[in-house]
Amino acid sequence: MGLDREKEYLVFEFWTKSFVGQFKGQMPLPKIDPKYGCQLFCLRERQDHPQLLATNRHISCGGLELETLKWQDRTLSGASRVVPNDTYTLYIHEPAEFTHTGYDVILATGDVVASHRNGPILQVDIQCREAKTLNWAIRYK
Repeated sequence: MGLDREKEYLVFEFWTKSFVGQFKGQMPLPKIDPKYGCQLFCLRERQDHPQLLATNRHISCGGLELETLKWQDRTLSGASRVVPNDTYTLYIHEPAEFTHTGYDVILATGDVVASHRNGPILQVDIQCREAKTLNWAIRYK
């Protein structure tokens, strides 16, 4: 796949909305969910801070709608083009040292309707009010 064998990568499967894991060198392939009959993987180079792993909006896992994305001052922030009256989901990978420190989600044009953690993945569901750019930030304490 042309990936650097010395770097570690995070893998998210889009259709099942599940974190497959992390790998270095060779990527293990999970069984295909018969409900979908296929798999679509998002791969991200692992960082030493919280990072956006994927979104639910498009099979590019954020590539279509993300306008900005940055990590600065213990805050992961971004701007996403969203659909009105739809739930937009962020899947954030959090290294172990960040999972116990807590977070605040800051929004300008939406409401957090749910958030939960499954292992190292924080899932944040945002109900979007308007068809415009959603500015979001997750600040780590």
